[in-house]
Amino acid sequence: MTTEASAAIGEKLFISYAGPDRAWAEWVAWQLEQAGYVVELDLWDWAAGDNSVVRINQALERADRMVALFSEAYFEHQRFTTDEWTAVMSGRDRQGRLVPLRLGDVTLPTVLRPLIAPSLAERSAEDAHRVLLTAVQGAQRPTTEPEFPGTQVPRPRSTADAPRLPGGHQPTLWQVPGRNADFVGRDRDIDIVRRELRPGRPVVVQSGVPLGGVGKTQVAVEYVHRFAAQYDLVAWINAEDPQLVPAQLTALAAELGLVVEHGEAGALPALRTHLQQPKRWLLVFDNAETADPVQPWVPAGVGHILITSRSRNWPEFARVNLELLSRRESLTLLRNRVPELTAVEADLVADKLGDLPLALVQAATVLSTMPAELYLQMLDTDADEVLNEGLPPSYPRSLAAALRVSITELADHGAALDLLRLCCVLAPEPIPMPMLGAVPDAVTESLRPIVVNPMRLYRTATQLGDLVRVSQRGIQVHRLVQTLVLSQLDAAGRADLRRQAGRLLAASNPGEPASASTWPVWSKLMPHLLALDLGETDDHELRDVACDAMLYLLYSGNTDAGFRLARDLYDRWRQKLGPDTRHTLAAASELAHAFHNQGRDREALDLTEDTLARRQRTLGPDDPATLRSASDYTVVIAALGRLNESIDRAEDILARRIEVLGADHRDTLTTRGHIAAIRGEGGDHHTAITDFEQLLADHLRILGPNHRDTLTARANLASWKGRTGDHHTAIIAYGQLLTDHLRILGPNHPDTLKTRANLASWKGRTGDHHTAVTDFAQLLADQLRILGPDHPATLNTRANVARWKGEAGDHHTAITDFAQLLADHLRILGPDHPATLNTRANLATCKGEAGDHHTAITAYEQLLADHLRILGPDHPATLRTRGNLARILLGRGAVLAARTQVTAKLEAERRLFGNGDDRTQRTQDLLNEIKSRMGGRVRPSHTKRKRR
Repeated sequence: MTTEASAAIGEKLFISYAGPDRAWAEWVAWQLEQAGYVVELDLWDWAAGDNSVVRINQALERADRMVALFSEAYFEHQRFTTDEWTAVMSGRDRQGRLVPLRLGDVTLPTVLRPLIAPSLAERSAEDAHRVLLTAVQGAQRPTTEPEFPGTQVPRPRSTADAPRLPGGHQPTLWQVPGRNADFVGRDRDIDIVRRELRPGRPVVVQSGVPLGGVGKTQVAVEYVHRFAAQYDLVAWINAEDPQLVPAQLTALAAELGLVVEHGEAGALPALRTHLQQPKRWLLVFDNAETADPVQPWVPAGVGHILITSRSRNWPEFARVNLELLSRRESLTLLRNRVPELTAVEADLVADKLGDLPLALVQAATVLSTMPAELYLQMLDTDADEVLNEGLPPSYPRSLAAALRVSITELADHGAALDLLRLCCVLAPEPIPMPMLGAVPDAVTESLRPIVVNPMRLYRTATQLGDLVRVSQRGIQVHRLVQTLVLSQLDAAGRADLRRQAGRLLAASNPGEPASASTWPVWSKLMPHLLALDLGETDDHELRDVACDAMLYLLYSGNTDAGFRLARDLYDRWRQKLGPDTRHTLAAASELAHAFHNQGRDREALDLTEDTLARRQRTLGPDDPATLRSASDYTVVIAALGRLNESIDRAEDILARRIEVLGADHRDTLTTRGHIAAIRGEGGDHHTAITDFEQLLADHLRILGPNHRDTLTARANLASWKGRTGDHHTAIIAYGQLLTDHLRILGPNHPDTLKTRANLASWKGRTGDHHTAVTDFAQLLADQLRILGPDHPATLNTRANVARWKGEAGDHHTAITDFAQLLADHLRILGPDHPATLNTRANLATCKGEAGDHHTAITAYEQLLADHLRILGPDHPATLRTRGNLARILLGRGAVLAARTQVTAKLEAERRLFGNGDDRTQRTQDLLNEIKSRMGGRVRPSHTKRKRR
């Protein structure tokens, strides 16, 4: 092994690059592996379907250094590369971890400009190899003995597979359409093509949506141009007409200079023989409908075959299904072509066109001269005309023309056309076929005998051809087809279709939105419910389903969608139906629920008070809906710190619910859980444990082990056991609960994330501070992705990361983190929210532990004044603040001031818990200690315990 290889043995390098620079990444990775480095490259080491965010985090943690390939694409803000280089640069050990290399002229962000970044571009392969290894190895000699070379060796790769230097080689034969300068996205799809292409294994790029125009040919063109240097010969074959393929291959043989004596009969064998030589070649068969023109070339040589096809019948070939563009990619495409288009306008256009690439390209051409507002209006009124405009020269006919032909062909199949129209008022997501037969009387007469017969319904759906996609999930219609079909109907016709769809959805209500067992059905129905105009419907049953849908979204963890639906329905139903109707009040109740989940308890309180008053007046105090609002009120005031008032009201509600609903009703169990939790928060942990043990037994008996309420009872029981000091039991219980949450609710549900937080917290409380920091940091990454940066749960996890950093001894970082968190709490929740006050307390504690006692005392004194004003003298947070302030005062020698705070705390605890309570006794012991320092004579605290 060479000296350079032995010096590199064992060092792990992660290659960071942008998708368009894939060929460079492969070349760099190959060169570094041959030099003895252990290289991680996503294309080589990550499997299809892996979570990119997780794999990137793992790669950065494993790698000793990151090799970053700088290009203009690398610094586009929407790419994962932004997270990669900022993570390395923000790390405490960032010095030397980043190895920057340029792939051409590129403007670097300000923070990276001081770095020396040599260029690999416009060099020979040998020169680029030297520059690369010099950049990675650096100028310093090793300071430690290199590892014994016999223990580790680079992964062997055949030299026949070695990537070539991008730009350093051009194919001898090049028959490819020109590159699309406005090509956007598709990096993942091109990566799959690159990964799957191998000798004897063609790859088919096909549409994953029912329409054409998804960009199959453009992906093939972009792949060929990106990886041109890897091939000696590239030929493009138009395979739409199989009869013309042999002639094109014959012409290819002639251009290669092969001896052609008998036309096709002699040319094709000669070409096949030529392709069997050890050369790299690529044949692209564009728009092939069958495997017939391709199959003869599959075994030939070591080259690659890439196929694009509208057909989905390629069972023996590797396939890449092109889906619609992501919304981010759609916006980029539109705004690159029409810079004056605003982000909002581009989003509206992309949504209306369903993110279909061809439609977006046509739209961009039209929008260069037409205002976006007018274009969107014409999509509703003159879709056929506007979708005919802006056709690219390379595409044979417009979307409107293709769709018009298909729709016209349905004229002789009345039932099929009626089915298509009905599907067009629903969402572009799959429509479950059983839903279409839920109420046969709801649909047109021609459809009734069809929707009740699954086989006839399936056959009718298949008659719709390319206008829909029929799968096990149901019938799916693209948004553009919906737009074009509905634009041909008058307002009355569209309203009648919505009425039919509303009746079908109302009859398909799975009920029990709190039960995870119904969520799979709810998830299929939700897009179609949201597609209807629920705020304007006069169908009472459909309104009932809408109310259940709000609950489903909130219970299943989709808080933002639940909030949006509740707010929309509350505002519109209040105007249309009045503020006191049951549907308006139901929407108000769920909106308050959503406010509470978001931590906006002041807004939740105002809305809950109003809803409770209206229900008491219109329904009476004992109606189940009134009791629901009364219960919501107790939850919100408890969150705001009014514990005594909350428990008094909750006990009254419990008695009413037992009388009205019975002891085993779910609402009754909910109130029992609320009372137990308040008792625990008030300090009575042992009673909380007893209450939750009894409640869990009843949950298991009544609701079963997989119900969300049962899981919540288990979480509460584990929490209160931990808070009484039984940390080991809490960790075991939360570990088991996490397994069940993942199985029942899934990894992204807020309850699952909360359980992960609790498990990490209890690990920290047992002294495993570093594990707590790691677990909370991983949780924070997931919450930022799932919940967003401003969600209360995300903010709480940030607090935990800071807390356990402080517990691990990193007080400086903890103080910085808490200060930033406090600024965000003030912005998001306001100065009086309990979470904001708690962050102030944590910040003061960290400053005291870091030795800044004067600042900590001042902060605690200000915090105590606010606690007294906001929460009152008897709130647990107020008592904790008094205790913390007393201890830091005592540590500074301010004994008299400490005695004042402990005396006030003791008086409050005697009022709340009595003299015999452990909490009261602990405070009494602290007061005795203070009096001892002051020289006072006191009775030893153990004598009081003995008398008790």
